[in-house]
Amino acid sequence: MLATAHIGDGAIITKSGEGQYNTVSPPQSGEFSNETFFITSKEKPKPVIKISRNPSVSALFLITDGLQPLAISNQ
Repeated sequence: MLATAHIGDGAIITKSGEGQYNTVSPPQSGEFSNETFFITSKEKPKPVIKISRNPSVSALFLITDGLQPLAISNQ
């Protein structure tokens, strides 16, 4: 079982035993680049909680917002 919880910028990515990468929890982005969501803000960010049963995971990656453009791309 894999359980993840994530809030705000950054992301959670897994790598399967077959070498496939999957973004389990994508970044929560605002309307503008570098927009920040604070827990104390009027509109609080919503946590992303996911539970997967029997996932094929060989690696788990946790990245910060500074690495998002490099780590999550369509190329």
